[in-house]
Amino acid sequence: MKYIKKIIYISILVAILAPTTILAQSADDVKYRRSSLHVMLMEDNDLDPRYKEIIVNTFLNADFPDKYDNHDIGIASHDILSIPIPEVEEGEEVEEKSKKEKKQDKRLKGVDKKIEKFLKDEAVAGKLVAKWFSRKDDGSFSTELIAERGSYDATTLDVSKAKMQSNTVSTQMEDAGYELIGNTFLIVNKANFIENEAGAAILYEASKLAIASMKEENVMQIAVKTAAEVAAAALYERTRKGYTVGTRSFLYKLTWNDSISDIFYTDYWVDESMSIDDKKLKKDLFDNTDLFTMEFVGMEKATVMVLNLKAENLTTQQIIGEATIRTGNKVFAKLQKEYDVFKPKTPLAQVENKGKLCTAKIGLKEGLTGKEKFDVLEQFVNKEGLTEYKSIGTIKIDKKNIWDNQFYASDPPVIEGEIKIQATHFKGCKKKYYAGLLIRQKK
Repeated sequence: MKYIKKIIYISILVAILAPTTILAQSADDVKYRRSSLHVMLMEDNDLDPRYKEIIVNTFLNADFPDKYDNHDIGIASHDILSIPIPEVEEGEEVEEKSKKEKKQDKRLKGVDKKIEKFLKDEAVAGKLVAKWFSRKDDGSFSTELIAERGSYDATTLDVSKAKMQSNTVSTQMEDAGYELIGNTFLIVNKANFIENEAGAAILYEASKLAIASMKEENVMQIAVKTAAEVAAAALYERTRKGYTVGTRSFLYKLTWNDSISDIFYTDYWVDESMSIDDKKLKKDLFDNTDLFTMEFVGMEKATVMVLNLKAENLTTQQIIGEATIRTGNKVFAKLQKEYDVFKPKTPLAQVENKGKLCTAKIGLKEGLTGKEKFDVLEQFVNKEGLTEYKSIGTIKIDKKNIWDNQFYASDPPVIEGEIKIQATHFKGCKKKYYAGLLIRQKK
């Protein structure tokens, strides 16, 4: 009954709240080191075919999260749910669910084992490593991508020379491993779609039973009962034509440490200067190694309920697409808030008037509610030559100035024909802060 209760709650909110939305504009890119991410979709052949294509295409064509570097390894989707695994014990049902929901839950039984098998069979971790080093068909590597993303001097990232000088790679390569390679993530998204008709009917029947028991002993009671009947019928009509779009996201992180990197650079590194035989030998070793693995970080889920399909100048495809992207953004924001390792750093976009005006390009899409606080980070190099960040202060959201950067299938609405804000404002800024300093949300 959980999603039925949501229908009631959202219906009330829709009725009493008027949206205050703001036109979003793209920010100038600020060069800073981001975590890297590959996003893929878990296919589900049980999705309603009328909507499956819309949902899948929306996911696959959605804008990539701009706070991460796109570490695409060429796997857009996979039928993970069909991967056979040993039988998993049935979990207990903790709440009443519709047949459709139960079917979806049953299909997710043992999904963690299915994903693990997929990751191993497809050598996903190895492909993520190969992507970092721009691996060629002959197995040879280069450090061009690392130099580009980390703003390193490409001429100093010479693994072959570093290996001749010591048992470990150069300081910059160690720094790159810690700052870049070690912050490589995979998200596997599972889309869900439930028509609200069944839930709305159950709710309507329950409402009619409750209304039927109401007294009719005077004019006031009769009026109240009549109003309740009209309201229940209206709510049913409003909700039954709607649906719920959901996303469940599984977050994984590439395991990368000193031991793994030392083995990689010593045993598997292929340089273009090597002989053909040496290249082939090391290429085969890399292709068949189990050195590289993924570690599970966590799972989050989110839903967006659409109460009807009536919207001016919008098609059903646009409405479902908007709901799909928004639920994807919601669950993404949940992952960022819940798991520190996945929290992105965001540059301050604007610091003016001696710190009284301070903004950053994050907003409602990232799940901001107005209660969040952020550390202001300054980058420095420690005595070992590795990059670190120290907090030099804390700022908090200005509740009255949160940027609405949510996805809209049509043009985002504006207030009185004007753009109100283009970034979220913060309180607590100091005049020593400057645009480009990084901020990261506190727990």
